[in-house]
Amino acid sequence: ASVLQGSFGEQSPEESLLKQESISRLLQALPRLSERQRFLVRGFYFEGRSIDAMAKELGISKSWASRLHRQALAELKASVEPA
Repeated sequence: ASVLQGSFGEQSPEESLLKQESISRLLQALPRLSERQRFLVRGFYFEGRSIDAMAKELGISKSWASRLHRQALAELKASVEPA
């Protein structure tokens, strides 16, 4: 199982289904983020990189990178929440 698929442990079948649906919505939402937002999310959460280091690599200020990161999280959160 991949990191995103994970194992559902002691969850009920309903909880497992809801988690899988949320993961599916998250994966569908990622491509809708801007290239910079995806770079920041991937780097921060999957590669353990700092916002400061990624901002320098992107040629933007740390505050702008933080803003892009927050916007990405808000978009991802909205896409994962049940309709």
